[in-house]
Amino acid sequence: MKRVVICAVLLVAACDGDSPPALQGGDSGKDATSVDGTTDTGVDGEADATADVETDAADAADDAADAAVADAGVDGDGAPPPPAPICDPTKTWAVGVKLAPSTSSIDDMSTVTGDETTLAWITPGDAVVHYVDRVDASVAWDPERTLPGTGLAPGQRIAVTRDGNHLYGLGTDLRSFVGFTRSSHADPFVGPTLDLTLSDLNLEGSALAVGETFSDLVVGTSSTSLLLRLAGGSSPGLRLSTRVLPTDTWATTTAFAPQSEFDVVAGKARRPTGLSTDRRALYFFDEASGHEKVGFFDYDAPTASLFVDLGAHANAQPNDDCSVLYYTATDDLYSALKQ
Repeated sequence: MKRVVICAVLLVAACDGDSPPALQGGDSGKDATSVDGTTDTGVDGEADATADVETDAADAADDAADAAVADAGVDGDGAPPPPAPICDPTKTWAVGVKLAPSTSSIDDMSTVTGDETTLAWITPGDAVVHYVDRVDASVAWDPERTLPGTGLAPGQRIAVTRDGNHLYGLGTDLRSFVGFTRSSHADPFVGPTLDLTLSDLNLEGSALAVGETFSDLVVGTSSTSLLLRLAGGSSPGLRLSTRVLPTDTWATTTAFAPQSEFDVVAGKARRPTGLSTDRRALYFFDEASGHEKVGFFDYDAPTASLFVDLGAHANAQPNDDCSVLYYTATDDLYSALKQ
């Protein structure tokens, strides 16, 4: 049975005017389990003494082997321990800061590169895509640029690749993908264009059954994982596309994290918004509660085992090392530092 952890309030975003609801987070609350499987067997007399000596020798050998294993940094099977997750579920977030590029209009459906050098979002009132760039995460954002949301499905997310030169969206038919491209950050996006990295996904979309559509497009911070949600049909749920290099064509999708926590309930969807570099933290907006949440995966686990509520926010996405979280609240763009 999956465990849902609702954590204490940890963050109140700082901005002019009304403060947004608190960004939450906390420790995992995992329980420790111990098993006593020892058995006491004794033998009287000389056999008992001999057995004790042999046992002591065996114990000493085991201790030496354990020490060697510890020194080598491997587990009891001789394999290295699994890597720690990039997004640590026991960490919390500092006070959020409103981003300077936020407009006076409603800013929504944002996307950011893992290195924090390109940020893009949509103003739903006019469907215009806004984007800003910078040289690195330590400097201010360059002036904002815009492009018409031509061919984009209304109310759907946009996603940007890690190099900041490919911007994706879902087409108005919700079965195709729209691409905007550029050669460098100095150039403006142009499009919609025929982006060949989306060719296999477009073929998949054209073959969807009647009543099936794509929704909630997300590109993970590694730019080698693309996530979306299949709506309708007999097998709805999250779908994952991968590629080996960030410049490769996206593969057709496979089922991802098939579990009840990501199902649609009473017409309320769980919409993915961000995916960590190691794919072990999935950020999603829960329409039922109106809160942003994150599901954490154990190493190589097919489903999430721990869930944390981040509060009344949306569009949460981490940077490469999960030290900064970008999100929207009170119709504006925010970021928060890990603490």
